[in-house]
Amino acid sequence: MRSVFLRLMYCLLFAAPVVSAGVVTDLYQASIEVSDRTPTTRQAAVPAALLQVLTKVSGRPTAELGGLAGKSASQYLASFRYISRPNDGVLILQAMFAAGQVNDLLARHGLPVWGSNRPDVTFWLGVSRSGSRAVIGADDDGVDQYEALRQTFVQHGIPSVWPMLDLEDRLALPAERLFGLFRDDIRAASVRYDTDAVVAARIMPFADGWRADGYIEYRHDSLPLDVQGTSEQAVVTALAEAVGGYFSGRYGVVTSTTGMSSEQQALTIQHVTRYDDYQSVLRLLASVSGVEHVDVLAVRGDSLDFGLTLNASWPQVLTNIRFDGRIGDSDLPDTLRWKGR
Repeated sequence: MRSVFLRLMYCLLFAAPVVSAGVVTDLYQASIEVSDRTPTTRQAAVPAALLQVLTKVSGRPTAELGGLAGKSASQYLASFRYISRPNDGVLILQAMFAAGQVNDLLARHGLPVWGSNRPDVTFWLGVSRSGSRAVIGADDDGVDQYEALRQTFVQHGIPSVWPMLDLEDRLALPAERLFGLFRDDIRAASVRYDTDAVVAARIMPFADGWRADGYIEYRHDSLPLDVQGTSEQAVVTALAEAVGGYFSGRYGVVTSTTGMSSEQQALTIQHVTRYDDYQSVLRLLASVSGVEHVDVLAVRGDSLDFGLTLNASWPQVLTNIRFDGRIGDSDLPDTLRWKGR
């Protein structure tokens, strides 16, 4: 009973705040193991924490970002606290960084900012160990052997859904069918999870290291995935970087530190009939990467006219606005339709 309680607490502290219905709520926060609470130890850990945040915010591989998280990392730190990890008592530094400064840092280096509203992904990952094959599920049947692998996707800011591996899952997608990458079976097993995207891959020893090969399906896209690493953890990290890189390439916005234009971009949202919808539209527009400021220019019946001050290109910004499931297209130029929940 105590181990179950500790696992539950671990999920509440480390997993639950991170993603909810495709929204990443802790993009600018990182958790790093430390040996003590001294300033020296904290200062030494801050660059690693900033690198973790830069990876989540940009969706880019850590190898591209290492030079950005050097000795000056502390200047981006907004606050910090210490907690003890419930399952083993390890001391954790939770570092919170200033969002605006982090975004500016990425912009100065021509790197994208991938907003907090992100596609959620069902992961079907099969792992071959010592001649046996297993599917990584939501709780490993009560065993934590795959927790570090699951947390890798959380640390990359990917809203992740893991199969329950109950009787329905096991009948719909036996391990041998997953390892065969039978797409019809994988699609059928994924229906119950109703996520935006599906990733299926098999992780196996390969030569002197490890290999993960499979694919990602998102809307009308299907992209092969094939990565290698020196260890099981390294290849899962490479897989997370590949998935994050795919979505960052679609939805990441490269902003300008000097602004794109002094003129505002006009946008009309139709079918806004209630005050709480009005507030939701305002929050949505203000949260989109590349939007610096939102002005309400006019209210015409159930249509709202906005002026958007941008620090990125309008096509990039519009792609991210359209990603939200509450927004639909309209036949009119620079006009979208509010669908609500």
